[in-house]
Amino acid sequence: DPKSDRVVVVDLDDDSLKEIGQWPWPRYQVAELTRRILDAGASVVGYDVIFSEPDRTSPTVMTNAILQQFGVEVEFRGLPEEYQDYDSLFAGQLGRGRTILGCFMRPVDEKPEHVDTSADSHFKPVIFPRAKRTSEDVLPRYLLQADGLTVSIPQLRQATQSAFLNAVVEPDGIIRYGPLVWQFGDRFYPSLALMALCLDQDIPRCVLEYDANGVVAVHAGRFDMPADQAGRLAINYRTIRENEKTGLVSSFPVLSAADVLKGRVGAQELTNKVVFVGTSAVGLKDL
Repeated sequence: DPKSDRVVVVDLDDDSLKEIGQWPWPRYQVAELTRRILDAGASVVGYDVIFSEPDRTSPTVMTNAILQQFGVEVEFRGLPEEYQDYDSLFAGQLGRGRTILGCFMRPVDEKPEHVDTSADSHFKPVIFPRAKRTSEDVLPRYLLQADGLTVSIPQLRQATQSAFLNAVVEPDGIIRYGPLVWQFGDRFYPSLALMALCLDQDIPRCVLEYDANGVVAVHAGRFDMPADQAGRLAINYRTIRENEKTGLVSSFPVLSAADVLKGRVGAQELTNKVVFVGTSAVGLKDL
């Protein structure tokens, strides 16, 4: 298939960290990044990031921490009410458009007997299994399994979708397959890429077709994705380009997050694009 021209990476690169500051950025900065991407006309914004803790730089969090630690009441004067809670700012921007936050599946070799799914009580299911030529539930035997997950805080999850960002490395250190589906208890999570496709194409549900030998295919609207028996898609590595400044190798255009934040790129690069926000900064170790 021809390579799509609609995928763009917004990179939290070393230049962005030098210009904006160390990561994690205050959530008002991430909210502003999201606002600029959506205002430029992006179709979907997917964060290859997990915001698993409240923003400790929020005035409300800082005042409570200082009170607990030192017994001192601190007051921020002249700060509008909406800037008291940076997570609320970020959640507001996430809710404006089609957005996704990453989550991490904690892998195990087989399906656990009992799992606690309360950690993601806001999960919105989009994948529905359908048996073909079998009455047996064989999926736990084939699908990747998790016994826990790391998710963003509830305040953010309520405003958007969640999808897993795990990559599966082969024994020789090469990633050849990308899992489309991961099972957690009786829930089936989509990958970040699959969720982005569903949002971009307004696909409300995917069908996970399986038979006695495992997964047959994943159907999403008009897209029928061949998968191996574990629900993994073989990656068709495209012609790659290397960013001379960062050394990042990618098959798709890469924009520096600082350039987006500072308005140095905009509608021409982002309109109707599926945008993934991730990092190549060496210190953040996103491999």
